[in-house]
Amino acid sequence: MRKSKRICMTIGFLLSVTLGLMNCGGGGGDDGGGTGPVSEFGAYNFTAANMETAASIAANTTGFWPPFSQITFGMMEQLQTSPTPTAGQPHDLGMCVSGTGTFAWTDKDLGNTLSEGDAVALNFSNCDVGSQTEHEYLNGTVNLLFTTVLSGPTTTFAADVTINVTSQSTDTVGFSGAFHISVVIMNGDNVTFNYTPGTQNGVITAKVNGTTAYELGCFNANHTFNMLTPMQNNYLYMLEPSTVIKTSNKIMSLMPAGYMGFREGTPDEYADFFGSQLISLSIPECPALGVPNGVGDSDGNYIKWFAPTLGGDEVTLELYDKNNTLMHTINTNWGALY
Repeated sequence: MRKSKRICMTIGFLLSVTLGLMNCGGGGGDDGGGTGPVSEFGAYNFTAANMETAASIAANTTGFWPPFSQITFGMMEQLQTSPTPTAGQPHDLGMCVSGTGTFAWTDKDLGNTLSEGDAVALNFSNCDVGSQTEHEYLNGTVNLLFTTVLSGPTTTFAADVTINVTSQSTDTVGFSGAFHISVVIMNGDNVTFNYTPGTQNGVITAKVNGTTAYELGCFNANHTFNMLTPMQNNYLYMLEPSTVIKTSNKIMSLMPAGYMGFREGTPDEYADFFGSQLISLSIPECPALGVPNGVGDSDGNYIKWFAPTLGGDEVTLELYDKNNTLMHTINTNWGALY
């Protein structure tokens, strides 16, 4: 079934994100220092020495959204089938090699169809989403409370989400927090997910072995995929992320300057065009991360981050000062960033 194929797309990508969090050392590294007064949370000022570490942290923050979109979309496909899955009973998500990954639907109005006010709980118990040689076990819960359900040629969903999930391979990586999700499905195959903090003012926290690696706040991420647009026998996805990132009490922001195009599979299969900027400011100012007035010690340096060729895994990082003077360039690839 197409549903199973879509859910299985998460496996390699989610594993790579997990490993990448470990490789970037929990978001540490030299912050480069600042020239102004340092508040409780200062600017992550970029230098030639730390720019690749900063880009690695930012790369891993982008990795949260696509697996969640794909898992959620698979669940929604099942809820729109006829007959509707029985409310109150666990249903297989179709993504675990072993262990269990299920969802259970609470039909609040007993209408036997998904509607506003209904809730869905996803549960993972030793759910192995790895491979024969590299296992990755998911445990935890994801809860969705639906605030909008509109059916028709264009289907729209919106929900408040809380998540508390761990992923264990060599180390244990945990994601927890709250956010709002809006989903628009056109003609069954053209899908857009939008992620914002919502009325919950949500923050997403990533931890490695219990230690916080980074926090995401004040985010606005659009994740689009069209199952009818194949690229080199795979399917093309696009991600437009913006977010404020806090790591080791340092603040930076990921600002979109284009989109991130990628195919199913691991991050080294990223393709098409990616344009983005890392800046050592809080854009927007982000009370949820403790910087309601931003940070005052940024030196103005910023990083341009893009793919120089279509269909390859190369990534170019360029460091600029506040006067837009190019100071340093690094040519790397997605595998190194993850």
